[in-house]
Amino acid sequence: MRQYRLVRLAGLHYLGEEMYRGNSRLLDMSFEQQQKTLFAEAYVYSNGMTSALSRLGHEVHEVVYDLKPMQETWAREHGIQYRPESWQTDILLKQIERLRPDVLYFQDIHSMPHELRKQLKTLYPFIRLIVVHSGFPGEFKKLDDVDLLLVAMPSMMRKYREEGLDAQLMYHAFDDRIHDKLAASGYSQNSYLCDFSYVGSSGFGHHYHVNRYWDLLRLMEQTNIRMWLDEQDRCRIQTRDFLLEIGYQGDVDQMAMAVVGLNQILPDAEQLRKKLPQIQIQIQKAAETNRLRQGFPLRNLQVQYPHRVHPPVFGLKMYDLLRRSKICFNNHMTRSWGSVGNLRMYEATGMGTCLVTDTGDNMGSLFEPDREVVTYTSMDECIEKVRYLLDHEDVRRQIGLAGQRRTLQDHTMNNRSQQVDSLIQAMLNRGRSIQSMPAVSYPRTIVQPVA
Repeated sequence: MRQYRLVRLAGLHYLGEEMYRGNSRLLDMSFEQQQKTLFAEAYVYSNGMTSALSRLGHEVHEVVYDLKPMQETWAREHGIQYRPESWQTDILLKQIERLRPDVLYFQDIHSMPHELRKQLKTLYPFIRLIVVHSGFPGEFKKLDDVDLLLVAMPSMMRKYREEGLDAQLMYHAFDDRIHDKLAASGYSQNSYLCDFSYVGSSGFGHHYHVNRYWDLLRLMEQTNIRMWLDEQDRCRIQTRDFLLEIGYQGDVDQMAMAVVGLNQILPDAEQLRKKLPQIQIQIQKAAETNRLRQGFPLRNLQVQYPHRVHPPVFGLKMYDLLRRSKICFNNHMTRSWGSVGNLRMYEATGMGTCLVTDTGDNMGSLFEPDREVVTYTSMDECIEKVRYLLDHEDVRRQIGLAGQRRTLQDHTMNNRSQQVDSLIQAMLNRGRSIQSMPAVSYPRTIVQPVA
């Protein structure tokens, strides 16, 4: 068995900003303290994978490349100079140089320009392997330099292999330390917040999720569902400001919403000015297709249902919301190509919530349909099953607990880390016979679903 040093590069995009808004004192804390606070909040993957790999005996470091206050704190503590216009890349390269990993693990491929990533082994000869986990399809030609490509669904694996890339299947996972973190943070209220919930992107302003929008609209009309949605609000506000800057004379709020819904988000006011005539034609065409409940929507769901659509929640707040929902809705993106396995499946079942989800050709290898999760193949079926579950609490609770047992048995970060470790070990040993490191057990806290 071979020990190695691994650095995992992950991004939060805009999520981490919430942490600093809620605790301005963080800016005065050390890098280590800020990182500890971030991990305690459990945003997205948090440090679940690196923690699990470290329990296998490896030296593992987590770098959140796009959380500016924390990265700037690291640079300041290490006396690192960087350019304001390229702070992400400048600081990240210095971190790689200081940490000297054998294995560089990209949780996504957006942390640095592709051409720079392809030069990393030349710049830093100590790097033995470059690993990429892709939870989203595409970018085929930009990954031909990767030593180990991990993908989150069988359909994605097939697509990548058709493009000549030797992708390996590694599903998303549930970090069962979430229960410890919820308990430590006082999330123990034993009452339901809602009967039926959805947390995530509505599809408004998201090209790959647009079909989801029309499904959610129907659920809004025919059930009592409540939603905590990402509907590109930041982009809408920015677009509104651009319209004001160019002196747009129409309904600024309505136009800004339509621009975002059409996925025409532009970087500055001048670009918007040039493209506005074309956008107005697209709006007219979209209005026709919207009457048929098709195409890019021009109005977000929050405007239509202000009392049942709430701002998005992340981290521990999201997990507590899932725990306190009787039923959680799930829907995969259009480009899943017939397979399932998004992160929400494991988050919801890990919290003991009864999950109602669309299905795919691989569902049977993940969960037993209608015993561990409830599956649907049409919105009519989905609505019918939700109504049945709300009328039969014993069935709903039984399915929720069965799904949780399955996730805690088969779909944890511990499970996935052993898979990743075996693949990395095999590549480092270049085909020599190796044994996977044994899993390390640790006490597990379970914050129980609402009784």
